[in-house]
Amino acid sequence: KSLDAFDRIEDLEMRAETYRQMGIAYENLGMNSKASESYTDYLSVIESLKDSRRLYLAYDIMVSPLIALKKYDEARKYMALALGDTLSENRIYILARYNDAEGQILRDQGRYDEAINFFSKAFDGFIQNTHSSSRWGAPFMPLYIARCYLKLGDYGRALEFARQCLQLENELISVRTGIKSDVSLVLSEIYEQLGNQQRAFEYLKMHQNIRYESDRLDEANRVADAEIRAIIEKSQEEIDQLERDSIQTAQENRIQRLWIFSISGALVSLIIVSIILYRNNQHKQKANTLLKEQKEKIQVTLEKLESTQSQLIQSEKMASLGELTAGIAHEIQNPLNFVNNFSEVNVELLHELNAGPLTKLPETAKEEADEIIAHLVQNLEKVSFHGKRADSIVKSMLLHSRSSVGTKELTNINVLADEYLRLSFHGMRARDKSFNAKYNLDIEEDLPEIRVISQEIGRVMLNMINNAFYAVLKKSREGIHGYTPEVRVSIRKLNGRIEIRIKDNGCGIPANIRDKIFQPFFTTKPAGEGTGLGLSISYDIITKGHGGDMKVVSHTAENEAHQETGTEFIINLPI
Repeated sequence: KSLDAFDRIEDLEMRAETYRQMGIAYENLGMNSKASESYTDYLSVIESLKDSRRLYLAYDIMVSPLIALKKYDEARKYMALALGDTLSENRIYILARYNDAEGQILRDQGRYDEAINFFSKAFDGFIQNTHSSSRWGAPFMPLYIARCYLKLGDYGRALEFARQCLQLENELISVRTGIKSDVSLVLSEIYEQLGNQQRAFEYLKMHQNIRYESDRLDEANRVADAEIRAIIEKSQEEIDQLERDSIQTAQENRIQRLWIFSISGALVSLIIVSIILYRNNQHKQKANTLLKEQKEKIQVTLEKLESTQSQLIQSEKMASLGELTAGIAHEIQNPLNFVNNFSEVNVELLHELNAGPLTKLPETAKEEADEIIAHLVQNLEKVSFHGKRADSIVKSMLLHSRSSVGTKELTNINVLADEYLRLSFHGMRARDKSFNAKYNLDIEEDLPEIRVISQEIGRVMLNMINNAFYAVLKKSREGIHGYTPEVRVSIRKLNGRIEIRIKDNGCGIPANIRDKIFQPFFTTKPAGEGTGLGLSISYDIITKGHGGDMKVVSHTAENEAHQETGTEFIINLPI
């Protein structure tokens, strides 16, 4: 899917990276033939990009699957190309990779002495690298050398290098390679050859623990059951032997000795069973604790799934409602356009009639006709006005039902607020030359950028600030002595969120309608001045589109607890 997408947008850089990741995935799955094909495509794109900075790495990545496929000549060819094309600062690393590859080929061919020589050179190269990411190969080299010595029967040297591998694996925490499973198995084989069965068993057990970590409780229980059976069988054999010996030694003491040995056996068995029961109880407690933790995790996951399902159902309902609203609005808009267009045409026709044929009427009849035409023109102008008003509502409905297609990107809210505060003020001045008000932007410096759809947040700010200027304009027309219109926008970082406050000192919103202001088509403005959709759209953008919240605080003249009137909208956006 990625390759198809990058083909369409002709992005060769990401196409190359996709081939590389596919090769890594195939190699991890053991599908070396497919891995080699993907790496070949990766190399082809890198060569077409003429990217000398990465070309030697492209040659290098080709080698591992080719060695696994026993295509040694091809592997050597690419390692030689990588070595010849390496930048000076990475030459030590690539030389180490070259020696590593040559060692693997010689080891596969059974030439263990020669392979050890190359692995030793590779180890020195990996250790010399200053960048920790380039030292990943260091622990592997002692492991490979240990395996070679194991094949050669030099178990002392094999043990030395296997231990070195384990030590390096523990030291290089930042480049952990996860080869403990392999080295523990090698150590087990070495100790078995040296006749140290206990140490061989310890490392074999380490190997098994690493491989079967997810089944550790079941494995522990199986081992415990085996131990129980072995101990009981052994105890029974000892008791039987003691009984036989006592019969042969002294017939006269047979009953006494039998009791002594029976009691001893019973005590030993009791102790053993007690120990076994205790160990089993410990395992069961651990298993129960683990089961309880898993149950709690499953419960949390289930609750999250149920919550997500509810949100999806609600989203589907809102999407269906939006489509229905858009459909109705489109159907209304067509006849509405006819009403608006024909009302304007009729006005023009009446003016032409008044300037044309009606001029030939007698004076008295002409006066009466002029009066009737004036009434008709006035009526048609009202039809046109209310038709345009309805058209504005329909367009707002379409806007309200339209899904957002913007892209969220890192945005400086301070810059956005400053831009739209000035834009709103000058817009109000352009519509009403007599308007004037103080406005103030109070921002917190070094505010972090947040990922939002900047056009939508800008639209919310513009709508809120326009409403604030409208409120102070309305109050300023009441002629209150000493009143100074003022709008204030403040932005702060609080508790991991960005808080935007837009405050005015207008008349305020009455308490009985505050709960309705975010409802679609509800407006506090007089007829003809508002659609009732601005706040509803803004609320949806903040809460549904950006995961934030919006609330309003307002004080009016009838509220005696506050001397100042006004409204403050508070918007919270997650960082």
